[in-house]
Amino acid sequence: MLPLPRSWSPTLAQSIRADAEGELDVLVMKENERIKDYIIQFNIHATRTKWGDAALRHKFYDGLPNRIKNLMTRDGKPTSLAKMREVAQLYDRRYWQRQDELERDKQKAKKFTA
Repeated sequence: MLPLPRSWSPTLAQSIRADAEGELDVLVMKENERIKDYIIQFNIHATRTKWGDAALRHKFYDGLPNRIKNLMTRDGKPTSLAKMREVAQLYDRRYWQRQDELERDKQKAKKFTA
């Protein structure tokens, strides 16, 4: 095991943990944001806490946009953080695919009306 740096102390560790917990408390995914950015930020802060799977799953869900929460509520919330990430990524991917379809349809309609 490597020795801790001289500046490392239990107080510093608690401070890092508290900062990460605070960041998770305010982390939210915006409606127009893709989930990969949310997951990256969530993971950065989650690894600095001592929270278990259930607490992290709850925080992850809380930060999701309604467009994803609505589908999860309808289909049943996953019972693990890993599954919740997987399902959220699936719903996000489907959402953006549909947005691309709608944009293509709008462009086609413009061509026919012009």
